[in-house]
Amino acid sequence: MKSRRSFLRSAVGLTAGASLHAVASAQLVGMSRTPVLLGSSLALTGVVASGGIEHTKGIRAAVNDVNRAGGLNGRELKAVFVDDGFVPARSAENIKKLLEDGALAFASLMGTANTSACITTLEAAGASLVGPVTGASSVRRAEVKSLFHIRPSYADEIRRLVEQMQTLGMRDIAVVYQDNALGKESFADAERAFAAAGIRWPIAVSLSLDGANADSTARAVLGAKAGAVLLLTTGTASTDFVLALRKAAPSMSIVGLSITFTDIPRLGAHIQGLACSSIFPTPRSTKHVLIREYQASMRAAGLTAGVGTSSVEGYINARVAIEGIRRGMSMGKSFSRESVRSGLISLRNFRVGDLSVDFRSGPPWVSPTPVSLAVYGHDGVLRA
Repeated sequence: MKSRRSFLRSAVGLTAGASLHAVASAQLVGMSRTPVLLGSSLALTGVVASGGIEHTKGIRAAVNDVNRAGGLNGRELKAVFVDDGFVPARSAENIKKLLEDGALAFASLMGTANTSACITTLEAAGASLVGPVTGASSVRRAEVKSLFHIRPSYADEIRRLVEQMQTLGMRDIAVVYQDNALGKESFADAERAFAAAGIRWPIAVSLSLDGANADSTARAVLGAKAGAVLLLTTGTASTDFVLALRKAAPSMSIVGLSITFTDIPRLGAHIQGLACSSIFPTPRSTKHVLIREYQASMRAAGLTAGVGTSSVEGYINARVAIEGIRRGMSMGKSFSRESVRSGLISLRNFRVGDLSVDFRSGPPWVSPTPVSLAVYGHDGVLRA
């Protein structure tokens, strides 16, 4: 077991020598030496690393804005990122250690099983996690007070996707789901959505987390004479499956969740025509005030984003977490993790650009975010 001091050193030095810094902050003259720590346990290596790295960029941009403006009540804000490799046990250990080292709140924990593994520790500490990167209903329970959801649920995404696929005349829709908590729960959501729409699927097949069975999964879909695929997966396995299917059926419609296509560069030309649920605007969609603010923050921090929405999501999560911290500081009581939670609970129509964040629902804290269907162009840009 690492000591608290050695753990924080390893977190800070996690990506030494790379463009990604494990601690995002700005040393400003006159700022307090006691920083406010915003923690994140993310997959910076492994099958969903591309999304995790993009999340850190958005968080760093938001943190940089705060420190350029003098910090939080004169205190420097630091974002500390620790790699969990998308392994739930590592996520839980990281959260525990970050709490021991003084993390006040958290943002952008990735994964259904990963989030679930951290709930008990977060609840016991009175700490809050803003923007868990999962839409699983299993972590959206009234008794869980520590999670603040900005994403819609996977059930909402899938219901919308099935409606759109049916409207577009897609028939014989195969379901491919990941062999993990995300996939199994999403498949149950898909069963309900298909039943409500009065349609059946020709085949439902699981895809391994590492994509090792991508070829056989693609063959099974083709053998069932499917006309389209609903892909309930994430990470590199999604790419492996798409590439395998495209070899034999280049024109088959493939529709995924908002988290499905994270490995965009490796998809290359095969990205064109892939569809997914869209919940946040892309980094280039400057018609949105949110994206204009995001782009300005990224430029100020000297950061460049990929074409996906993960960096935008990280930016949103950080902006909301920072507002919760700011309100927690101004409540006239002892500043603590509990006061930060109170600050977050108080958010009503809080604007991140033109996105409204509102936690008036009561636990589970879920801000309403609409779902639409979008399609990737040849340039890798998602267009609604």
